[in-house]
Amino acid sequence: MIRSSIRTKILAIAVGMIVLMVITAVLSLTLVTQVGHRLEQMTNSYIPAYGNLARTDVRSLERALALRRMVIAKSRSPPDQAIFSTAREVFDEKGAEAVREAQSARALINGLITQGTSFARCPLIGWSGRVPAPPAGEASKARRS
Repeated sequence: MIRSSIRTKILAIAVGMIVLMVITAVLSLTLVTQVGHRLEQMTNSYIPAYGNLARTDVRSLERALALRRMVIAKSRSPPDQAIFSTAREVFDEKGAEAVREAQSARALINGLITQGTSFARCPLIGWSGRVPAPPAGEASKARRS
């Protein structure tokens, strides 16, 4: 059996700790660069796409409001043609704006799909924090007892 001195044991522990620290530093550096890339991707693609989709939804709601105004204008006892024509113009304008916003969002999303990168690979980013519901069979058993 080889007997090593205390000095050798302490030196081996110190070298082992230094190796572990280097491995941790390299791993940390690679993860930081990945986070930087994902933040850049999110600010350049995901957030603008979400903004376009939100604006599309707003334009759709504005279009629905114009449609309601058209119906109200036509349902009056003497139909009010001026209000109807104004609402019709707004309806058509908002429809065109919604289509433009949707096409812009679609272009950004298609660009992300062709890149093949997503946040789906990171298990913590997709987690909503909610506990999944139990299967239906187990949920009904819990109610009975």
